[in-house]
Amino acid sequence: MDAEPSGWPSTSTTDKKLEEARAIILTNRRVTIEEITLQQGISQGTAYSLVHDILGFHKVAARWVPRHLTEQQKHNHQHIYSSFWSGTIMKAITS
Repeated sequence: MDAEPSGWPSTSTTDKKLEEARAIILTNRRVTIEEITLQQGISQGTAYSLVHDILGFHKVAARWVPRHLTEQQKHNHQHIYSSFWSGTIMKAITS
């Protein structure tokens, strides 16, 4: 039986499904797996696998965030961190 009965969720993890899931998450970081399931017509297990395992998003404070930072995000984080500490040290020295 190759075809799924009408109304059953699709379990394919095609590139289209991946990009749709990514777009849904980036549009609304507070979206739930259930909402992704309903929007894409896939099972909750498949939606969770797409979001968590394949795309690498994890819930943090009720928002989906990438598991790994991009190089630009790492650079920004390093710049902010070093600016904070240099300002803190300068205040301590001048006080």
